[in-house]
Amino acid sequence: MLKSPPAVLIVYIAVKDNPMLVSHASHFIDSYRCHPPGFDHHLMVVCNGGHLSPKNKAIFAPVPHQLFVRANDGGWDVSAYIDVANRFDSDLQVCLGESVYFHRAGWLKRLVDCHEQHGAGMYGIFSSYLVRPQLNTTAIATSPQYLRSYPP
Repeated sequence: MLKSPPAVLIVYIAVKDNPMLVSHASHFIDSYRCHPPGFDHHLMVVCNGGHLSPKNKAIFAPVPHQLFVRANDGGWDVSAYIDVANRFDSDLQVCLGESVYFHRAGWLKRLVDCHEQHGAGMYGIFSSYLVRPQLNTTAIATSPQYLRSYPP
């Protein structure tokens, strides 16, 4: 358990057996460091499919984080987000897919400001054309209570 519930919990997915893990995670960490979130938060790296190798764990070493290992990746990213919501509390859970990276500082502050201005809901904040030739939402931000109520 987290020592105290953070107001904002960022959940980043790292898929153990993904051949793109090193590339995606390195890009994520580099952009996270280059473009600070701008809002106090806790970063959790969810290891989908089991423990990461020491080499892959080291990618995340430059930033404070917590690892959460899931032996099963059967429900893709959404089941990881739900598992985290069921085990850890926060006011806002920001769920980031493996290919997410940032382009400018303050990205989290802008998201939190919108959440505070418009209230509870589900915010889709990024998209990707990297995985398939269609736009894929690779990040959502919502209250963990919504994720907890998602049908099994």
